[in-house]
Amino acid sequence: MVFLAPLLVLMVGLAMRMALSMAYGARGPEPNDYIYLLLLLLSWIFLAVGIFAWCMLPLAGSPGALMVCVLLWTLGGFALVDGVTTSRDANRRTNAKLLSIAQREGQLKETSVLFEGLRQGRYVGRAARRLSRELQAGTPLYESVRTQPAALPRASASYAAVGTLAKAEPQALDELSRPEDPVLASASRSCVDYVAYLVAISLTMGLLLSLYGVFIVPQFREIFWEFDLELPPATQLLIDGFAFTPMSILMTIAAVLTLVMLMLIGIFYLCDMRVLRLMGDWLFRRAHVAKLLRMVALGIEHRVEFERLLYALSVTYPVRSLRSRLSGAYTEAHNGQSLPAALMAHQLLTSSEAGLIETAERVGNVPWALRQIALRRENLLAARMNVVVRIAYPVIVLSIAMFVAFIVISLFVPLVKLVEGLS
Repeated sequence: MVFLAPLLVLMVGLAMRMALSMAYGARGPEPNDYIYLLLLLLSWIFLAVGIFAWCMLPLAGSPGALMVCVLLWTLGGFALVDGVTTSRDANRRTNAKLLSIAQREGQLKETSVLFEGLRQGRYVGRAARRLSRELQAGTPLYESVRTQPAALPRASASYAAVGTLAKAEPQALDELSRPEDPVLASASRSCVDYVAYLVAISLTMGLLLSLYGVFIVPQFREIFWEFDLELPPATQLLIDGFAFTPMSILMTIAAVLTLVMLMLIGIFYLCDMRVLRLMGDWLFRRAHVAKLLRMVALGIEHRVEFERLLYALSVTYPVRSLRSRLSGAYTEAHNGQSLPAALMAHQLLTSSEAGLIETAERVGNVPWALRQIALRRENLLAARMNVVVRIAYPVIVLSIAMFVAFIVISLFVPLVKLVEGLS
């Protein structure tokens, strides 16, 4: 009868999702319907817990198989979340390209026909349909994009604002739909893969060590005490380390809490709520600055005053830390500073990059210079990520391997002495 508990949890999760679909219908919930989001999150939790318990149930009596299952679950969860988020990002870029085409053809109000033919999933698809309804009602592009941010890439409001100022909405949407730089995309993909491997290995090792400290070490110590054998210093150090029973219990609790936390983060991402966005913004701040420079280049290319550009970006850009810098740069520009001086004063340009912009101003080629600086920043970020991964990953893996070797040697040497003593 134990197997009925996971089955019941699974059925509750499926029933909640079916009830939500029937209650809200094809139109879906409103953007800020927190009751819907709460019920959807609970349904994902029930489904994840039910599937996890169902998979773990036949392996409850086998610690080795349990460790393999934890390893596969962690890697599989990372792969699932990464695949879903990548697919959503691609769908949002596709929507931006479709809007660009519709804007060029003067058929912006007919975008519902384009969106209806696409399979974009629950979140992006519903946001795209709401966006098309607002455009059909005659709402300006910028206002529609600002109120439906989930239909397009994250910086869509900023690109729409720049496009409106420059009277070049199609070009701004084309820039928005541009795929990520392949070098930077490859580097970020490698980082995600390596982080997934390290987290999975660390969790597995933590659970193994906690089980080892709770079940193996006490029996190992009692056996050698019975035969009155002197343990080697390495073995004694290992036993003393695990002799403090709360440490093993704390390691077990920490591993379980980490698993639960990872599961909750994965559910949030599957629900299109990126809870680690602040950390990602900090890690990829150079890429965000590159996007800002491309927006400024687009505006200057269409003869928009850079002071107006900086104000629009300081209001609409989604990263708070960069909005404060842009606001300061706008104040500098309003007080009469040039574009490179205003950006350099708030760490959006280095001194060498500001010198390049000043040179480009004299020859009338500022947009090209800004785009080259943006490309250089992306390549530099990718190179640094590759260097960090190539140095940190082997060091961490070797450290784990040396720790495992220490445990194996600490257990093997006393066993040899025990066999010699018995013989």
